[in-house]
Amino acid sequence: MKYFSRCIFHLVFVLLALSAITFAFVDLLPGDVAYVIAGDQASPEALTAIRAEHGLDKNIVARYFIWLSRVAQGKLGKSLIDEEPVFAAIQARLPITLELLVFSQLLALGLAIPIAMFCATKPNSAIDRIFGAAAFASMSVPSYIMAIILILIFALRLDWCLPQVFLRYQPVWPPTCKAHYRP
Repeated sequence: MKYFSRCIFHLVFVLLALSAITFAFVDLLPGDVAYVIAGDQASPEALTAIRAEHGLDKNIVARYFIWLSRVAQGKLGKSLIDEEPVFAAIQARLPITLELLVFSQLLALGLAIPIAMFCATKPNSAIDRIFGAAAFASMSVPSYIMAIILILIFALRLDWCLPQVFLRYQPVWPPTCKAHYRP
C-alpha cells in the first residue's frame, strides 16, 4: 500500500509539473491570442474586452490555477480559434487516433519480430549490422519527420496509397499522384 501511494504521489507531482511547464511555455510564445481571435484590424477596446473575457489580462500564475481548477472539475474549455469544446474535439478524434495507434503497433511488430528472429540466427553478420543500423537510424528521427518521409515515399513516390490529408493540395512531384487530388 505504501508503494502504491508513493507512485500516485509521484504521478500527481509529475503531471502538475509538466502541465505548469507546458502552460508557461505556451505563455512565452510570441504573439497575442487576442489578435488571433479578433484579427489584426481589431480596435484596442475590442482586444481589451477579449483579454478580459478569456482571462488573458490576469498574470500567468492566476491563469494556471484557474485552468487547473477547471480541469479538475472536468471542464476542458473551448478552442480559442473556432470555439469548439475541447472535450468534443478529443472525443471526435480519439477513434481515429486509436485505430492508427493499433495499426501502427501491429505493423511495427509484424516487421520487427521476423527481422529480429532472422538477425538472431546470424549474429554479427552484415545483414544483422544493416538492420541494426536501420533500426537505430529510424529511432533517431523524430516521428513527425518520419511520417513526412513515409508519406513522400509510399503515397507520393510509389503511389501505393492516397494520402488522406490536404486533399486540395496539388503536388508538382510526382506527376503520377495528380489524378488522386480533387480541387
